[in-house]
Amino acid sequence: MQNNKFEHRRQQENFYEKDYATIPREALFDFINEKVAFTVEQTKAFGFPYWEYSSLHEKGFCLGQLAFKEWGKNMSLLTYFDLLSGFFGNGKFLTFRNSSSQYMPKNGHLDLSKSKVGDFFILELQQKENGPSFIETIWHIPSDEDPSQLLKKIVSQRI
Repeated sequence: MQNNKFEHRRQQENFYEKDYATIPREALFDFINEKVAFTVEQTKAFGFPYWEYSSLHEKGFCLGQLAFKEWGKNMSLLTYFDLLSGFFGNGKFLTFRNSSSQYMPKNGHLDLSKSKVGDFFILELQQKENGPSFIETIWHIPSDEDPSQLLKKIVSQRI
C-alpha cells in the first residue's frame, strides 16, 4: 500500500523526469554535496522525494545514511536519512542553529551542515512528549570502521 502511495506521488511530481531520478547515485552525492543544503524550491525542482521521509515517533539507536539536506525555517536544517537498522524506515529530522552558528544535535559534536550526503552515521533518537523524534546525539562512521563495533563502543560507554 505504501509503495503504491509513493509511486502515485512520484507520477504526480514528474519524479522520473527530474535530476534526482536520472543522475547515477555516486554522481548524485557529489552533486548534492556541492551545496551546504538546498532550499525548498531547489529540492522540488531537483526532484528529491521528500514525501517518502516522515517525522518519526521513536527512541533508540539506528544506523543511517544521510540522503539529503534542506534549509528549514527559523534558522534550521532539515536532514533526510535512509535508516538502515531497526524498523524506522526513512526519517527526517529538524536541527536548529546554535549560538556558535552550527547545526548540531543537542549532545552533538557534529555540525550537520558540514556533514556529507552519502556518509553513514549512528543516530541516537529521542522523542518529545507527543512530538516527533529528534537526533539527540550523532556519530559519523568512518568508511573503514565496522558500524556494529562502533555501536558496541558507544553503548558500553553509556552503561
